[in-house]
Amino acid sequence: MAKATKSIVKSSGPKPLLRSTGAVADVAATPSSLVVGFGASFTFGGKVVAVSTDDITKVTEGTFKFTLSAPVELGSVKDAYDAIRTSSIGQQIGMPVLPWDSNVFLQKFGSTTTTIDKFQIDTAAGILVLGLTFTFNLTLVAGVTMNSASVVINYKAASA
Repeated sequence: MAKATKSIVKSSGPKPLLRSTGAVADVAATPSSLVVGFGASFTFGGKVVAVSTDDITKVTEGTFKFTLSAPVELGSVKDAYDAIRTSSIGQQIGMPVLPWDSNVFLQKFGSTTTTIDKFQIDTAAGILVLGLTFTFNLTLVAGVTMNSASVVINYKAASA
């Protein structure tokens, strides 16, 4: 009969009570630690976009940092572009109206699927990051098909 043995593992520091997976904050195993996560949703291009922050107790430092909880499919490139263009950010940077109906490339590209896969807001720094992926099948030349393209928009508000 095999003898059962106990294994003792020594830790080099306190173990976290809760580990972050992106939507839940890390908390150290001390009685005085408090981290409160917070989530919110925004309507963008007619779709609900859920974001979360790891620690709203940082609001006393004058900051909220939100990140996208999960990718959001917006629909066509045309719909997504027009939603961004008509938003306050699109208006501030002066995004032009594109000739969707009169340009062959824009007709093909405009009907592709758009997904938001990165969305971050840092209120203290005045930063917005938006990452989009466009999924499509566009034959460039015989035997060469482009399947997707991505773009990341980094916007920093002017200092007051």
